[in-house]
Amino acid sequence: MKKASAAMLILSLASVMASGIEAPERRNFEAKVIEITPSGTLTTEEL
Repeated sequence: MKKASAAMLILSLASVMASGIEAPERRNFEAKVIEITPSGTLTTEEL
């Protein structure tokens, strides 16, 4: 389930960047992506 969440998060980030959303929203997505560990799991509990 966590790997699925990671994939969804990356897709969300890609769509946010593609749609040109600026500033806080985009930075929040980027911050969450950075929290994905090398094993491919998420360190955030909220997802």
